[in-house]
Amino acid sequence: MASARAWVLLSKPLRAPLRDGTSVLVHNLVRRLPASLALAYFGDPHAPLRSAGDRVLPAAAMAYQPRALDKAAMLARLLSPALARLPIHAFFAANRSSSLVLGLLQRVPRRRVVLHTLPASAGAEAIAPQLARLDRVIVTSDHGRQRLLEAGLAEDRVRRIYPGVELPATTGPALAERRTVLFAGDLDAAVAERLVAIADALGRLDDGWCLEIAARPKAERDAEVRRELHARLQPAIDRGHVQLAGEVADLPARLERAAVQLYLADHARRKVDLPFALLEGMAAGVPVAVVDAQPVAELVTLGDRHGTAGALALPAADATAGAEALCELLQSPLRLAGLGVGARALVCDHFTAAAMAEQYVHEYERCS
Repeated sequence: MASARAWVLLSKPLRAPLRDGTSVLVHNLVRRLPASLALAYFGDPHAPLRSAGDRVLPAAAMAYQPRALDKAAMLARLLSPALARLPIHAFFAANRSSSLVLGLLQRVPRRRVVLHTLPASAGAEAIAPQLARLDRVIVTSDHGRQRLLEAGLAEDRVRRIYPGVELPATTGPALAERRTVLFAGDLDAAVAERLVAIADALGRLDDGWCLEIAARPKAERDAEVRRELHARLQPAIDRGHVQLAGEVADLPARLERAAVQLYLADHARRKVDLPFALLEGMAAGVPVAVVDAQPVAELVTLGDRHGTAGALALPAADATAGAEALCELLQSPLRLAGLGVGARALVCDHFTAAAMAEQYVHEYERCS
């Protein structure tokens, strides 16, 4: 049974376009929580995520980094008499300002339950004392949980719940028929070096491979890195072997023509520990090649542990070796197909929206 009390889900407004992983996480969760659990969340009252029963608090769509004025307006609404007694489930990256706000909401005007999901655990250990005061802290990777335990949080206060996605009915064309390698992520200098090495290696293959780069203008130094990357890849772009785009609205279509999806950062700053773009591709049967660094490398270890490998680990210190390992995979159709089957199986076993919602309901019941 779900908790009889309504819960306030505190995140950026849940309205299109969903521009970041945290918003996708909350959206997927709301759509899968049982109808018996009433919710309140910020969004568009004219376009609720569920058919009836929820209280949608009006709020406009926000940029990647909400303004201080936007945050203040949401805080004031949560302190109103209509919402002041309801438990809160917050979804924010680890930072001191968010922790201070949650501490205020926990105590004012009276004591109430506060859960905090850290979609990205980077930097969480720095605010461990503030997190320890909350009723429960939830992270999206085992790596994130271990960091908080090492920072002093009690085991019964920290829970890992993997992010969840919906499973598409079909997986599209066979991987052996595809000739695209997809990178959908943020740019930095190290990522750019790996992209150049991969573009060079793909250019030496005889099968017409194309590297598609769909990089959002979100990361620090994005414009500078993008200019340098464009200049270095210009010959390959002219030959049609590389496509360099910004943020795209057709990621599902790009996944349908991708044989492999890349994750080339050696960190997950400002991203969900296990990014949704990777999970959505894996759910569609697209294997991933990820730099061998935590937390994203958890996809590799998890697959190896359960015999459903759907991810290839690329060495973090050697861009050329990583590009060669990727090309070896692309030239082995049977191995590639096996990784695709494993990728979908891994999502079915660990990363479905239904499983995520069930685990969160359990946390709501424990805290009620």
